[in-house]
Formats: sequence, C-alpha cells, structure tokens
Amino acid sequence: MIVGALEICYPHSPLRPSAAVSGKSNRNNNDIDFQTLASQDVLVPSYLVKNLFAHSPAPLLILRLKNRTVIGVNDSLLRLLAYGRQEVLGRHVLELGLFHDPESYIKWEALLLQGQSVEVHEERLQSKCGAQRIVLLNAEPFDFSGERLALISLADISSQKLTEEQLNQAVRSALEEIEPFVKLIMQKLVQVKSKESANDLHSLTDREKEVLELIAKGYSNGHISKTLSLAPHTVRNYVTQIYQKLDLHSRAEAVVWARERGLINGQA
Repeated sequence: MIVGALEICYPHSPLRPSAAVSGKSNRNNNDIDFQTLASQDVLVPSYLVKNLFAHSPAPLLILRLKNRTVIGVNDSLLRLLAYGRQEVLGRHVLELGLFHDPESYIKWEALLLQGQSVEVHEERLQSKCGAQRIVLLNAEPFDFSGERLALISLADISSQKLTEEQLNQAVRSALEEIEPFVKLIMQKLVQVKSKESANDLHSLTDREKEVLELIAKGYSNGHISKTLSLAPHTVRNYVTQIYQKLDLHSRAEAVVWARERGLINGQA
C-alpha cells in the first residue's frame, strides 16, 4: 500500500487485518489496516496515523521483529540513508546493513521483544553509499494482528558530531604543533632551575656547607656543635642563615635539598 510518502508491506507472511475491525473484507492482504492500528490504544483516525508517519520530519521505520524485516519507511529515512523505497521494504534489516553495529541492534531488539521501550541512545547507521550517519534512536514496540512490531524514530546528529570531532582534531593538531616548543621551554626551565640551584649552593660559606651536610646526615644542633667545636648559638645562627639563603622552612626541607644535590656524599 502506498499512501503519500508512506508504504508498508508484508512481503513474506502477510498479516490479514480483521474484517470486523476494518469494516471491509476485500482489503489487500499485504496492507496494514491503519484504522485497526489507530484504534489499538486510543481512537485516532486512520488517515491521521498515515499522515503522521508519512510526513514526519523525523526518519521513521517499522520493523517486524520476528524476522527482522523492514515493513515501513518514510521519506525522511530514505533521504537520510539515500535508499529507494523498494530497496529497503521487505529486506532483513541486518542483511541490508542499516546498523553499523549489529551487536547493539540485537541487544535492544531483545528489549523490544519483551515489550520494553528502547530509550534514546546513540547509534551509527550505514547509508547506501557506505557513509555513516550518527543518530539518536528511540524504539517503541507494539502488537498488530498478533505480531510484535517496532516503531523506530531517529534524530540525525551527524553534523553536531562532525563539528565536535573537527574541534577535537583541531585541538590535537594545535597540541602537536606546540609540543616541540613546550619541550624546549621545559628544558630551558630545567636548565634555569639547575643554575639557580648551583648559585644557591655557591652562596653558602664553607662552614654553612659543613653544617648543611651534617643536617642532611640527621645530626642535631647539639651534635653539630660538638662535631665542629662550635657554640650552640653559633650553630643556630648558621642554620638560620642556611634557611634564608636556600629559601627553606624546616629541617626536613634542608635534608631533602641537601640529599638531592649529593651533599650527603660530599659530591657538591
């Protein structure tokens, strides 16, 4: 049956709508009776169901779940995937290759067979020419003449995704371009830091270096005083001067600073 932009058929095992419901007994056995379909849940005129499906700006298709057959498509879907109507009607949806990830289709098909809706989620579809379209998919199961069908609606988000991917690629390209400069800057910073550290060390007197070496070995002020034969207050003064020159704030920091520069082994 062709109604405007809508065609629905059952090519292999036709469904025969009830004559009592449709009020007609001479309908084509390959046609879905939209009057019957419209009256499944609420009283909606059959022509309205036809028009809503046919003229919907959203790509729509109807699947017969038992054999995964495409039995209904609208123009929006055909435009999206660049197919002719007769190229998709009656075809096995997986053999047709509409879904880029068959495993994903099989998972949400199982939900539909159980009577559960498939909430909006992202899918990739394959067009006739092999191009991928990224869509948000929503699927609702319904029964018609004892058969479990599914109405699938799509929202094409390919352009948004393309823009996102282009932005990511631009960022990656920019990072690749500046990476050599970043490395160079880091090298220079390390060199500057090394020079600063060397200068800091050279700012210490020989006696201050001796005190710092002993601090790095874990000596207390009293122990340093005895080892170097210095008065306790003199040792305290040296420690204070070391902290100020090296911008240190504790004995622990002094130990780390000295060990990093090999003072504990007398290498500096």
